[in-house]
Amino acid sequence: MSVLFIDLDRFKPVNDLFGHAIGDALLKQVAGRIRQILPPNTLLARVGGDELIVVAEQLNRNALGQMAAEILKHLAIPYQLNGRPLAISASIGIALVPHDALDAQSALGHADLAMYRAKQSGGNAYRFFEASWHDETSGQFEIEVQLQGALERGEFELHYQPIVDPHAGSLRSFEALLRWHNPVLGMVGPDRFIPVAEQCGLILRLGEWVLREAAWQIQSWRALGYGDVRVSVNVSPVQFAQSEFVETVTAALHAAALPGQAVGLELTESALIHDIEGSNAKLAALRAMGLRIALDDFGTGFSSLSYLQRLDVDALKIDRSFVWSMDQKGGSLVRAIVELAHELGLRVVAEGVETASQLAGVSRFECDSVQGYFFSKPLRAVDALEYLQRDAARPKGDGQASGVLPDARALQDEGFDRADPERPMRG
Repeated sequence: MSVLFIDLDRFKPVNDLFGHAIGDALLKQVAGRIRQILPPNTLLARVGGDELIVVAEQLNRNALGQMAAEILKHLAIPYQLNGRPLAISASIGIALVPHDALDAQSALGHADLAMYRAKQSGGNAYRFFEASWHDETSGQFEIEVQLQGALERGEFELHYQPIVDPHAGSLRSFEALLRWHNPVLGMVGPDRFIPVAEQCGLILRLGEWVLREAAWQIQSWRALGYGDVRVSVNVSPVQFAQSEFVETVTAALHAAALPGQAVGLELTESALIHDIEGSNAKLAALRAMGLRIALDDFGTGFSSLSYLQRLDVDALKIDRSFVWSMDQKGGSLVRAIVELAHELGLRVVAEGVETASQLAGVSRFECDSVQGYFFSKPLRAVDALEYLQRDAARPKGDGQASGVLPDARALQDEGFDRADPERPMRG
């Protein structure tokens, strides 16, 4: 047999806006439409809220896919409730018995997981369960378990990657990157643990720790005579959405007795565009304190020109994927982004510069700053201090970039994998 887990997309606003009576009437019409499609001897049950289960005597994946597609098609037809038109879609997950599970509880759980994947893809879709998802979910659960108390156990550390002048090779600032070494899981990449921290609510405490840790590190370097050193910090969309975010940043600066000019914030488009007016109000307050704001990973998200001209930021960071593909179409895109940004009065940072040819390309396109393994991998604080000392001692104004690519062993030790398009992931 097979189990289909059906969950309506965005059903909660129906109850919130029109009341539960309308919501109940909609559920009855949804069930009626599904019933018309199902073959005889097929069980249809509502198991709670807007979740329905279909148990069918059918193992053919093609036939099940056609059934799920037909259900989605019929559910998407607008409804009429009390003279009011309503439209709704659904997400469907499918698990096969005994192929995917041997008992009812597992079958329901696997179908539920497949439904969640369908919803993640944007909804109005169906997905068949894949065993790898279960392993992935188990891994995410283990990460969540180990994240609990990791901050108190001192398992996190900030590394600092230099951001340099592409022509002279002199240091402009650092970007703080979060690293997690767990005694059970080993080194865990930010691409794995940051989404989990966001989902389970730990990202707020973690993000505040990053701000404070970076601020204290800047202050310690300034106390050693490096008064102009600046560090930029990545900010999670969840963190930026908090109403007290500006106050959190202010507190971190005051605790370390730092001026706002010492700190930069890097935010992705997704953190800003859902409420542009509210975002700009926060950005204006931060910039008024002297902080510089960079739009991170530009080109990989929404990247709408209408957003770009409305957001109150100082700089764009061109995503490394464009730098890596400059030998193909990426070069034209990098040039266009730089020209557009400069026209809008924004500085441009090119990420992921690893080779001399890439450096020559972004320099030719007049990028203002660059960062990447051509100059340095992310460094522990003690090594970043050595970088500061070497930069201070090097001849100024020689017009020659002096970065050297680390050897393969150093890259491997850092977790740097040339076959991995996400390397090295930021926190």
